[in-house]
Amino acid sequence: MSDLFMTIAAFAVAALVCVALGHFTIPWLVARKFKDGAPRKASDTLNEINKSKANVPTMGGLFLIAAIVAVALAMLPYDGGAHWYVLGAVVASALLGAYDDWIKLNKKCDKDGKHLDGMRSRTKFVLQVAIMAACGYGVLGTLPRESAEMLWIPSFNVGIDVGWWALPLAIFVGVGTTNAVNLSDGLDGLAAGLMAMAAAGLTAVALLMSANDSLLTNAPEHAATLAAIIAGASVGFLFYNRHPARVFMGDTGSLALGAGLGMLAVSLRQELLLVLFGAVFVAEALSVMIQVTYFRLTGGKRIFRCSPLHHHFQFMGWHETKVTRRFWAICAMFCALALAAVWFGRVDHDSPTTQQQAQNKHTPSPAVSVRR
Repeated sequence: MSDLFMTIAAFAVAALVCVALGHFTIPWLVARKFKDGAPRKASDTLNEINKSKANVPTMGGLFLIAAIVAVALAMLPYDGGAHWYVLGAVVASALLGAYDDWIKLNKKCDKDGKHLDGMRSRTKFVLQVAIMAACGYGVLGTLPRESAEMLWIPSFNVGIDVGWWALPLAIFVGVGTTNAVNLSDGLDGLAAGLMAMAAAGLTAVALLMSANDSLLTNAPEHAATLAAIIAGASVGFLFYNRHPARVFMGDTGSLALGAGLGMLAVSLRQELLLVLFGAVFVAEALSVMIQVTYFRLTGGKRIFRCSPLHHHFQFMGWHETKVTRRFWAICAMFCALALAAVWFGRVDHDSPTTQQQAQNKHTPSPAVSVRR
C-alpha cells in the first residue's frame, strides 16, 4: 500500500470515525450538563457577545481524541517508533485538559472559597513540561543521533548542531504549541480549522521526506499517517463545531491537538517550519504575551481591545464567522508558503546539509531529500 494512499485513507477514516462518535457523545454531554456557560470575569463585553453559547456543551475533545487514538491504533505499526511518543503526548495532554475542564464544570473552589477557572496556571504548566519532557525524550531517542541534535533550517539545507539543547527545544515547542492552540480555541470552528490545515501541511512534508528517503527521521511515512489522522479528525470535529457550534472541544481537545502538532514537528525535525504552518497560533499566543506585558508595564493600558487576537476583532464589531474565515485564509496562505519553502529546499542542490556529510563527500541534500 503506497504512503499516499495510506495517508488519504487515514484522513478519511479519522474524519468519519470522529463524526460517528460525535453523534453519540454530544447527546451524552448535553444530558450530563457539561456546559461551560459561566460568565468570564475579564470582560462583560465578551460575555455579552458569547451569551448565546451558554448552553453549548464542552469537552467535545473526548470524542475527537478518541477518534485519533482509535484510528492510530488500527493503522500504525507497533514498532516503538516516534509516532507512538507523539500519540502519548496527545493522550497525556487530553487527560490533563479533561481534568482542567472537570474543575471548571464542577465549580471547584480554592482554600479561600473562590471558584477556580480550571487548574492553577503554574500547576498546569509544570505538568505540561513534564509531559513534553518525557515524550520529547522518547521522540528524540528514536531519531538518528546527528538528526536528533540538529535544528533544521528549511530551504537552506543547513542543520545547526544544538547538542543537548535539543530536548529543551522540544519541550519549548511542545508546550508552546499546546498553549497556542488552546488560546486559539475561542470561536466556532477556529481552532479545529487551523489545526486541520497545519496537520495537513505536516502530512505533505512527511510524505516528501518519505519519498526522498530522508535521513532526518526514521519512517516519516508513519508520521504522515498520524498527521493525516489528526487532520481528518479535526475536519470531522468541524461537522459539529462550525458556526453555530453544537459542541466545543474544551481543553480536553485543544491541549491534546496542540501537543500532537508540536511533537509531530519535533519528530520530523521541522520545528522552524511549524512557525509557518502554525502562524495564526503563533499570532494568537503573541497577542496575549504582548497584552499582558504591556498592561503590567503601563499600569493598566492595553494594546489590543481584548486578547487573544480573535477577540480583538470581535470587539471591533466583526462577526465571529468573519474572523474565523479570515484567520483560516491567513493560515492557508502561510501553509502554502511553508510548502513552497520545503519545495525550494528540495530542488536546491548547492548547499551541504551538515559538516559531517560534507566531510564524507556525500551528495549535497535538500531539506526533505537527504539521501544515503
